[in-house]
Amino acid sequence: MKAARPVGVATVVAIAVGIVWSLPLLALVGTAVSDGSAGADGWWSAFTSPTSLTMEHVRDATFARVGGVPAWRSVVTTVAVIAVGVAAPAVAAVHGAYALTWLPVPRRGLLLSALFVALVLPLQVVVGPIVRWTATFGDTSTIVALALAHAAFGLPLALLVLRDAMDSVPRSAVEAARLEGATTATVLRRVVLPIVRPTVGAVLVWQALWIWNDHLVATVLLSGQDDVEVVATHLAGLSAGLGSDGVVAASALLTALVPLVVMTGAHRVLARALPAAFLRR
Repeated sequence: MKAARPVGVATVVAIAVGIVWSLPLLALVGTAVSDGSAGADGWWSAFTSPTSLTMEHVRDATFARVGGVPAWRSVVTTVAVIAVGVAAPAVAAVHGAYALTWLPVPRRGLLLSALFVALVLPLQVVVGPIVRWTATFGDTSTIVALALAHAAFGLPLALLVLRDAMDSVPRSAVEAARLEGATTATVLRRVVLPIVRPTVGAVLVWQALWIWNDHLVATVLLSGQDDVEVVATHLAGLSAGLGSDGVVAASALLTALVPLVVMTGAHRVLARALPAAFLRR
């Protein structure tokens, strides 16, 4: 019988960090499901006093309004922005990455350098000019402008990641398809995409989560729009004094459920794409 392995210092430290890291989440859950009847005991009364548990804050968060906009409408708006803000850069990045990898593009190095510059450029630098540019479309195009802004911000990273993935495709497979008379579109669709599909999925997931959690771009582009809200600005409105602590905590939990579900459902795609990216290096 093998002797039990001693618990190392690294294990103890990891457990301690995990416990400390979980405290804000426990505080959020306790605030969301506690009715406050325990007085000054704090959020932990939800765990020490079962009689104080309630789902009233969760229900109020579901129907909470900010500037007359209900929570469900902010979710619908966010999903619409995600649909455009994910699909547009994904399609452009797939074709652009293929061109940068397999086609004779002039000044390829200059284009890649420009992509790196666009990738590290702070959002605060470009949000202002984008607001002035989108103002020419009028108020009715605010959601479209927000979706296109997210698409533009996500394109450099998607291009670089997919270009790196396509660079690992065996050149012999691409050349064999070309010798058989396959067109550029056929090579991309039947040879390259099946190999880099996990990376494409990872790009879609990260772009969708970034748009869902974004607050800066949405706040700037939607400023002055009382009838348009996304999830991040809706939650910010509640935390600015339009909702109680319990409602704000419940709204934050409901908002966090979507990234949690997406990450849980897409963990296999990410597990295949990320190690492959490191191995290529």
